[in-house]
Amino acid sequence: MFKHLLTTLPLVSLLAACSDPVEDARQAVTAALGPKGTTEVSDAVHYRSGAVCGRYERFDRWGESSSRRSFIYLDGETMIRPSQDDLTVYCTDNPKLVVQEKLGIPLTGDGAEQTATVAGDLSTLAEALERYLQDNGSYPSTEQGLQALISEPESFRPLKNYPAGGYLDALPKDPWQQPYQYEGPAWGGVKTPYSLWTFGADNAPGGSGAATDISAKHLQYLAFAAGL
Repeated sequence: MFKHLLTTLPLVSLLAACSDPVEDARQAVTAALGPKGTTEVSDAVHYRSGAVCGRYERFDRWGESSSRRSFIYLDGETMIRPSQDDLTVYCTDNPKLVVQEKLGIPLTGDGAEQTATVAGDLSTLAEALERYLQDNGSYPSTEQGLQALISEPESFRPLKNYPAGGYLDALPKDPWQQPYQYEGPAWGGVKTPYSLWTFGADNAPGGSGAATDISAKHLQYLAFAAGL
């Protein structure tokens, strides 16, 4: 058995050495855009965080091209329409520093514990909202609010799958003892994004440090930075 492992180790090491994240990203971007036309990838950089970021240009069969766009390739997943925050957090060698300095969310010092509490609460609420969607076909409206996760809300149609006891025993409050903010989707009955956030220590929009607004959309960045 050990002899077999010794004879295969050089091959495994060689395969690992031959792996090229930039080439993997190029192939992934091309695949994500589909077979119609050709794709040219440029300015690709492999960061210590594991992400490959760069630009791509798409050419149709007549040679006409679209504008050059940014992409992110991370953990086998491809983003061909990343947001500016995506590019800011993922396309760097130091995501923790970026999250603190660019997004203003504390990850060290006294604020780190509060950020961790907010992240845990927002994750709990987001998971409950997804269960609500799965059972009822839409997220709660702004008027129904997060209270819809505790008790069945009034609705123009009966919620046949609403569970006895709701989705949560109680709604968490943020570390400053304020309720979390929620706005339902703009279009009722359609799976469009909702907004879920805390205003931070000052309980007002904007701010920095402990007063920074933290929303559910930041959860992916906090998890990424924490995992490095």
